[in-house]
Amino acid sequence: MEHDPLGTVIAYYASCLEQHPKALAAVERLLGISHEQARAASVGFSDRSLGNQLPSRRIVAGVRIRTQLEELGLYKGNCYGPNCGRIFGRIETVEI
Repeated sequence: MEHDPLGTVIAYYASCLEQHPKALAAVERLLGISHEQARAASVGFSDRSLGNQLPSRRIVAGVRIRTQLEELGLYKGNCYGPNCGRIFGRIETVEI
């Protein structure tokens, strides 16, 4: 997580989509892609469980990771984060 927070979160959200049939149905309906296409494209679903997977904010690594994710806009310190209940498509990094 510390070395590639964005990639780790993308993979985590993609795994969450697999666990939520309603979100998967929404992907198929709204994006017009199959389950297999969604998996291949790393489409993901934010289900409010990310914070439970992170190290505790009581330890240095937990603070560091949570801060990195907050700066990326992928985590907010409560269960009502900026992405709760959202479906994610491809996230690309672009150098400016």
